[in-house]
Amino acid sequence: MWYRKDCGIFRQTKGASLENLVIAFAFGVPSTLPSNKAIAAIANVVATTCECQIFTQSDAGLDSPNVILAIEEEGAPPPTLRIAREAAVHILQHDVGTIWIVAARPHLWRCIRDTKAALQALNQSSVQIKVPWKLLNEYNMRTWLCLESNQPRTRSWWNWWSREVILMLIPFWLYQLVAS
Repeated sequence: MWYRKDCGIFRQTKGASLENLVIAFAFGVPSTLPSNKAIAAIANVVATTCECQIFTQSDAGLDSPNVILAIEEEGAPPPTLRIAREAAVHILQHDVGTIWIVAARPHLWRCIRDTKAALQALNQSSVQIKVPWKLLNEYNMRTWLCLESNQPRTRSWWNWWSREVILMLIPFWLYQLVAS
């Protein structure tokens, strides 16, 4: 058994650990956007450092044997809450103790909230949630909001926050209906 200070956990085996899991939420479409490339790069660094799997969606642009893709409908990226719920089921089934959430800075608050709610719904509140702040802070707002995105809401600060404020203010039970 040995200690990995960078992940803050004990390990017993080499290879992809089930003690940790990275959940990477894409931001915009397609996967070639600077935002999704940054998310993929950060997720890969965390997964490599902690020797764990990455749960994500196809638009995040991650492709390796340690990547688990969320279920998606053709041409329709899954909502944040659906990804969080699928990840929570995976966490429950594989006894994950710590998750690392990787998302665009503007999207991060909702990714954390939705993941916490999904974990609570499955009585998994003891799962530790971490964010690789140091890596996220290496990117500025221009990285996250891209005019090239096929999703208008991720093209500009105004487009994003005019929608996001509504999602912040509505009660969670109503958000769950809208986001499912």
